[in-house]
Amino acid sequence: MPEPAPHPRFAWPPIAQPPNAQPLNVWPPFVRPPIVRTPSPEYVPANWAAMTAAEPMLLAVEANARRNRLTQCNYWRQYERLKRLLKVLVGWFCRRPELSTSAHYNIAIDRIIAVLERRREEGIPEQ
Repeated sequence: MPEPAPHPRFAWPPIAQPPNAQPLNVWPPFVRPPIVRTPSPEYVPANWAAMTAAEPMLLAVEANARRNRLTQCNYWRQYERLKRLLKVLVGWFCRRPELSTSAHYNIAIDRIIAVLERRREEGIPEQ
């Protein structure tokens, strides 16, 4: 069975254009243009003090982790919930480009894990 002919607009090699034609910056409706992330002019070092100065909600997430009483049953549930909160604030998928590196995320998640470990040692009775 022969291959169907490609649409002429997307055929390869490109259709010859007149020498004075301007290139069109038009994307087909089914293709999204690439997302260009420009680096932020302000750099935030990857340490907890600088990150909390730039994003105070990190302190609220840490306080939330300190407040919860952990048991063996809900430790991973609390960890996943706090991790989802952190993804919005730091790391690759955050809203602020100056905090969108994996180093920032690693610092934040390590801090939250340390708090959760301390709370788990306090909250789980010996069996």
